[in-house]
Amino acid sequence: MTPVMSIRDVLLTLEQRLFGHVIASPAGRVRARWQQVVGPEIAIRVRVAGFDEQMSTLVVEGGGQAWVTQMRLLGPRLVQRLQEDGLPVSAVASTGPAARRHRPGPRRPESRPQTQRAVACNSTSGWPSRH
Repeated sequence: MTPVMSIRDVLLTLEQRLFGHVIASPAGRVRARWQQVVGPEIAIRVRVAGFDEQMSTLVVEGGGQAWVTQMRLLGPRLVQRLQEDGLPVSAVASTGPAARRHRPGPRRPESRPQTQRAVACNSTSGWPSRH
């Protein structure tokens, strides 16, 4: 299966292949080598979200909480592989997709009132009638 890449990653990869030069910024260098470093399966589901140059921290965003946890577990090994490739990374921070926010209040909107079932009762027996 071919990994899905963002437009920015495609442009960075094309720039590197066409012009053959090393991209100057550390974030660009990490993005350009991301698929080769982590492999296609992880590259499909986890993307480089940013790079903190002062702390040399790579920020990655997983497609779900399981991938965020996986990246936290692979963090030290990933840092080692990036450093072996000459990329200045000292730590990896994982983030996930934003969680849905719960808003307090009624569960049904005002435009859709709750419906109550009307049950006709036989006044003599107290049981619902079968009309």
